[in-house]
Amino acid sequence: MKIICLLCASLLPVVVQAQFTFRTNNGAITITRYTGPGGIVVIPSTTNGYPVTSIGSFAFTNTVVTSVVIGTNVTSIEPFAFQGNWGLTNVTIPNSVTSIGDNTFGFCSSLASLTIPNSVTSIADDAFSYCPSLTRVTLPDGITSIGFAWFAGCTSLANITIPSSVTSIGNDAFVGCSGLASITIPNSVTSIGSEAFYQCLGLGSVTFGNGVNRIGDNAFYHCYGLTKVYFHGNAPYWVNSTVFSQSSIQTVYYRAGTSGWGAWFCNIPTVKLNGITFAANPPNGAMPLTVSFTSSNVDSTGNTISSWNWTFGDGSSSTAQNPSHTYTTVGTFYPTLFATNSLGAMGLGTGLPAVSVGPPFCIVGLSLSGANLVLNGSNGVSGGTYYVLMSSNLPMGQWTYVATNVLSANGNFTITVSNTVDHNIQQQFYILQK
Repeated sequence: MKIICLLCASLLPVVVQAQFTFRTNNGAITITRYTGPGGIVVIPSTTNGYPVTSIGSFAFTNTVVTSVVIGTNVTSIEPFAFQGNWGLTNVTIPNSVTSIGDNTFGFCSSLASLTIPNSVTSIADDAFSYCPSLTRVTLPDGITSIGFAWFAGCTSLANITIPSSVTSIGNDAFVGCSGLASITIPNSVTSIGSEAFYQCLGLGSVTFGNGVNRIGDNAFYHCYGLTKVYFHGNAPYWVNSTVFSQSSIQTVYYRAGTSGWGAWFCNIPTVKLNGITFAANPPNGAMPLTVSFTSSNVDSTGNTISSWNWTFGDGSSSTAQNPSHTYTTVGTFYPTLFATNSLGAMGLGTGLPAVSVGPPFCIVGLSLSGANLVLNGSNGVSGGTYYVLMSSNLPMGQWTYVATNVLSANGNFTITVSNTVDHNIQQQFYILQK
């Protein structure tokens, strides 16, 4: 499948000139306050001949902006920059940004999704706390910890992928995320803080990678819906009996070949699971990425497998032995396999492989005319059947098909797309050739 990215820079809207106050320091500008009428705001890359490198504390707090595109010279977003902006629905963060301050997006009650680019290496406490409409967050691959109360009170957050660079999950990190249905802790994580998942009422299952050795007090306390807990590694050596208090767990499962386990863990009986080998192919590639999963038909003791239960790390699942799954968003995902053998004993897929999905490859240069994408051969486009996808949140956002089964000739041609394109912010289009 050939993938071509087409960036429509000309779609940037005509908006009222944004109004800012700012300060200049050593030839760089920090936006200190937005004073405009609200709505759609584009923060410039330069102004008055100087680069805009920072968004200052409280710059957009309690304003009425709805959408913000941040300029490509900005490297830092300071504490409380957007806190309490109840009308803000989306923010485009460029890959120039390296740090996000305390409570930057706290209490942004309408913010529904957010993509943090991989350039960001530092995110402070409470960064996204109490955003009740937030359903999806893409975290950068380079961060090493999820900090204190990052997602506290994000009641609509349904799933999240923790990057394999993360080694610790801080205190209260996901406290009160009642919409979170399952969580996979990657092998890189060694420590989970106190009350990290406290009162995640909808949390049904947790899969721990093989690196976890410390789980803080009350980490999963009051997770009333939690029924399934699986460990890929040795028993954590720093843990107390309150970790799973007030949950519905009847059994803690651990993988055969690991150590430190007894008949009980945190006052809950344990069961050893046989290993089941499985593989993902390809394990990485550009979105949309179709991955074929294969698994053995016997477990590590030689017993025949009778049923399979896959989860793919993005909220999707399958009961086939060897399913295929297409990932349509960028990120790192951790598929898991649970199975039952002919004797009724459960097994756990060995290893915790990651599937890495990157953005489509880009060729720049096309125009949009009404509902038509005007393509030409210089873009590398040739005749064939094409599929058109669109993102309305740069650099990556939710993707939707807007045209299908388009047949065209070599050279110059036009693809007609659904005229539901949001012209209020910059768009990206991706053309997929079968």
